[in-house]
Amino acid sequence: LRAAFVGRGCDRHLTGYVGPSLRAIRSVISSGNIREVWGLMYCLTKTNYASALLSEVLRSGSATPEMLERHLGMNASAVAERWALVQQTEHLPVNVKYAQGIPDFIFPRFDSWVRFSFNAVDLSGRPLWAGARKYNGCSTANLMSNDTTIYPPLSSAELSYQCRDARPCPLQWYPGELCFEITDHPFAASMPGYKAIAKALGYRVVAAPSGTTANMLQLGLLLGFSHQDAIVLRTAMLAWMLTTNDHSFLEIMLAAAGYVPQEWDIALQDTDLARMWLPEHDINTTGGVFRADDIWCSVRHQLEKPGGQVLLAAMSSNASSYVQKLLPSSC
Repeated sequence: LRAAFVGRGCDRHLTGYVGPSLRAIRSVISSGNIREVWGLMYCLTKTNYASALLSEVLRSGSATPEMLERHLGMNASAVAERWALVQQTEHLPVNVKYAQGIPDFIFPRFDSWVRFSFNAVDLSGRPLWAGARKYNGCSTANLMSNDTTIYPPLSSAELSYQCRDARPCPLQWYPGELCFEITDHPFAASMPGYKAIAKALGYRVVAAPSGTTANMLQLGLLLGFSHQDAIVLRTAMLAWMLTTNDHSFLEIMLAAAGYVPQEWDIALQDTDLARMWLPEHDINTTGGVFRADDIWCSVRHQLEKPGGQVLLAAMSSNASSYVQKLLPSSC
């Protein structure tokens, strides 16, 4: 647990993280709130424990992808494909490993929108494009631990790690929105960049396509998640990172492209909100049944709140009408 969930980048600035206490970490794994659970999972991407463990097991010959599928339910073909790419990347020059390679098991795929978040070079080191975001240093969210806009309210473990004995206290969280500047570089001479595309489509931008979303969906694929499971996982990413201002709807949906069935994938059209969870489509997973009405009733309840009413009022009449059509008539 310590190797997986304690390390550099896992501190008070990470929203929902409960600290290095193994007791607190075990409690989150068994019954944590959404921030706590995904705070740990984000920490896992920083320690790189899952990727390092898989590499060690496969390199040593202790297990094969087929054995991992047989005994742990993992996806043998996905593990084998990614392992081959990781090994190939080890032979690339250091300066192109990230732009032209797959350095670990959860790194964004070659066709991922997340690749555009960062500067890229070709195999000879010549620039291909400038990243869609620029790191400017992070600022705290200017929230107190008892802020009524935080939902769910901070748990006792979150309060203990953030405030210690001085409660309420200013939160030390660094949201993605306050860490990055979205740049306006074109992808190529005749190809508009991320910011220009988002603006033309009327989409909000926060911190560029979400690397964390790509990491989590790739990890899910390796662990044996189905395309249906990926829809549920993507919805969890939206519920987590939209409320913390780490990423926008567009950025999470783009990062998940290719992991979900095509009809659920973002299309960069007016119908994209419905593709978050297609109305009247329930999903059966090994964890149970997830009902479309439950998802959209949750959206309806949020829009009925004062903040939701402000949001609807700020929309165009067409957009507002479209949203209302997605909501169940009764909940």
